[in-house]
Amino acid sequence: MCALFNKYIVFEYLVPLNEKARHNCKEFAMTDLLTLVGVLYACNMMAEQARLAPDQALLCERTHHAVKLKFLTAAELDSLENLPTGKQYRIGLEGYRRFKTWERDNPELVERLRREQEQRVLSGS
Repeated sequence: MCALFNKYIVFEYLVPLNEKARHNCKEFAMTDLLTLVGVLYACNMMAEQARLAPDQALLCERTHHAVKLKFLTAAELDSLENLPTGKQYRIGLEGYRRFKTWERDNPELVERLRREQEQRVLSGS
């Protein structure tokens, strides 16, 4: 089954889907950076408006983590599995720093994504 959150698909690496579930899910799609960032902005806006339900908070945390992972190199991603928690944290923090740099380097795109998510959140779609 696909998990949906405000009409967003929770993608494969956020909530693992087995092969059968993937084929049965009509709305399953491959994720991309802009979709993840859009979901992250929607999470931030919803959290500013009210306390998130536990399932929403979990999805938002997973989305935040997935965005950080998008900014890691293949070697960094491969190394995460075998590192102690402290080193994993530092690598994740580097992904977050790169994301924040990406935001600074792309202000028009970031503003557009935030505006789109604000409209979706406020309209309830």
